[in-house]
Amino acid sequence: LNYVQDNPLHPRYDNNRFGGNFGGPIMKNKLFFFVDYEYNPIGNSASGGSVFAPTAAGWNTLAGMSGINQTSLNQLKKYLGTAGTAADPATTPFGAYPLVGAGNSSLGLQTPNAVSIPIGQITTAAPSYTNNEAAVASIDYTLSDKDSLRGRFILNRQGSLDTTGYPAVFYNIVPVNAYVATFSEYHDFSPSMVNEFRFGYNRLNQFYGAPNPGWPGLNQFPTVDIYELGVQIGPDPNAPQYTIQNTYELTDTVSWTVGRHTLRFGFDGTNWISPQFFTQRSRGDYEWSYLSDYLFD
Repeated sequence: LNYVQDNPLHPRYDNNRFGGNFGGPIMKNKLFFFVDYEYNPIGNSASGGSVFAPTAAGWNTLAGMSGINQTSLNQLKKYLGTAGTAADPATTPFGAYPLVGAGNSSLGLQTPNAVSIPIGQITTAAPSYTNNEAAVASIDYTLSDKDSLRGRFILNRQGSLDTTGYPAVFYNIVPVNAYVATFSEYHDFSPSMVNEFRFGYNRLNQFYGAPNPGWPGLNQFPTVDIYELGVQIGPDPNAPQYTIQNTYELTDTVSWTVGRHTLRFGFDGTNWISPQFFTQRSRGDYEWSYLSDYLFD
């Protein structure tokens, strides 16, 4: 027995970690470097889902009906696909044979010429994984007994798969990238007075993309809901959106030791720039209760 209620007894979970570091002198007693890198891919078992679509016979029947919006029909078939066999009306939540005709509206009205369209279930399994990268680099340079330079760089990147959209053509990698870079200069005026100058930069970038294969007559792919089929076609409804944070910092600090006391004074300036975009449902939502409403709209 490998499954219990369609769930595997031992679902996939892979967590691997690779990396290494290297460092040493470039100039003896003067210039040193160090680099460390790590890659950590994590994979989980696929998450399942199901929608309903017309069978081959159902598509053929729809193609021969008059009054149907052919653009809408072709787009639905392109992204929804074809179900193998008709579903059982007694076991499906939407009913196996939606009535398609000019009178089958969201009010539930039906005309005698309404046609039953066989539909079936399409099961999908969306992959689930996250890839992480981390790196650190440093360089130290001793100019003289009184002056030294320090450089640091930190990288953290993550890429995960956004499977909120449907079908797989709308899956999209969500990158979350963070970087930190600093440069410091230390100067000893005397054994009791030290000056530290430092410049730092920090960047965070997160982006939810919206693949746009195109919908005739529209400049971007919308979100299409047909409740009778239990389907939502299109990218992540909340995409596109992004957040960028850029932080610049400039500091200069003097430390002065006088007897049993230490005095510190200086300057610390920060400039924060953060362009963002998040307009919910910006691509537009189009919703129909019945397949017939969609096809004759």
